Amino acid sequence: MKNNKGSLVPYFLGIAPSIYVRWYFLSLLIIPGYFWWAEIHHHDNQQIDNFFESILLPLNIGFWLIPILYLINYGFYKGGSNRSGTFAQIALKNNLEYKAEDGLIIPQLKKVVDDYFFHSFSGSDLGSRDYIIGLNSDLKYYMFDYGYAVYSRKATYRYYKTIFMLECSKKELPRFRLKPKGFFDFLFGKNRKSELPKEYVDLLSGYYFWYDKEKTSMEDVIKRLPKEMFLIVRDHKGMIIEHFSNYLVINFNNCRIPPSNLSRFFDIGLSMKNALSEQV
Repeated sequence: MKNNKGSLVPYFLGIAPSIYVRWYFLSLLIIPGYFWWAEIHHHDNQQIDNFFESILLPLNIGFWLIPILYLINYGFYKGGSNRSGTFAQIALKNNLEYKAEDGLIIPQLKKVVDDYFFHSFSGSDLGSRDYIIGLNSDLKYYMFDYGYAVYSRKATYRYYKTIFMLECSKKELPRFRLKPKGFFDFLFGKNRKSELPKEYVDLLSGYYFWYDKEKTSMEDVIKRLPKEMFLIVRDHKGMIIEHFSNYLVINFNNCRIPPSNLSRFFDIGLSMKNALSEQV
């Protein structure tokens, strides 16, 4: 695989710009919170002035960083209006089928998404689109923008994440999950990274690894999962790779990949396919 380690999405210190913006507006809640606290504890004007002086600088920094982050974010995603054209070009270049459907997920993937309860899919299927389909291969594969809905009381929000999916029924891969560490990892099962050989553990700094220990031994995990998979994670922090129901799913931190990096993401998925094809 090419040693191209630049970020696939506009991240800063491993965090998406939208997250910084969300943190900023959440941090503003400290102001009404403080007024409530000051009223209860009868703070005088001097104490209130001291409080505002202490938060003035960080709030000003955040205020000016927001437009800068969004300008950089726009720089990554500019040309998004021709996103479908980028998918089509990748398909044409690699002699693959392309479908631009903007509706429910294509039939051959519908059951996979319905059965999937791991990390890469979430929400209800809504308007997936731009499918690259590789059927003339030892391992069938797909790349597409998975559209899903997240519901709130007042609105329905539509999100996308770019998915590369490999059909691996011939490879007898173990069920596993490889993702960046998160606060709620315990909900997905015990982190079994420490059970891997040290050379693998060293590649997974900041990562969570789970496999179905009841059905698979560690020896089989090492035998059946190519080391290329762990190198991809090392070189592209934020990559999520999982296997379930004979499908290997790759995405980058549940993000939609900018048009300028779709070809790179496709190449990563293709390198994973080639590594699995070479695996005995």
